[in-house]
Amino acid sequence: MPHQQFKIELKKADYSKSEVEKIIAICFEEMNTSIDRAFDEGYKQGLLAASPDAAYYKRLSKDLEKEVNRLQSWRVVPWWTIPLCIAGGTALGFSFSYLRK
Repeated sequence: MPHQQFKIELKKADYSKSEVEKIIAICFEEMNTSIDRAFDEGYKQGLLAASPDAAYYKRLSKDLEKEVNRLQSWRVVPWWTIPLCIAGGTALGFSFSYLRK
């Protein structure tokens, strides 16, 4: 019950000026909150109506981003493999030159 929430006494015949101002201030605050909420909901609905496929494209974008990240992480070479490859190539080169003689 709104009258219980705002401590309004329904049987009271007259209210003082400060009590009426408080009640009006509460009403304006509630009205502004309701208008803002309704505007936000209408704005969201308008966006959804303007671009109904937005959710699909957002999901597609996230899926493609995950795929790109997966493929990029696949090509990462550990740092220790570079000196190992250089040493292996040098050893292989010396081996072939020794076998050739």
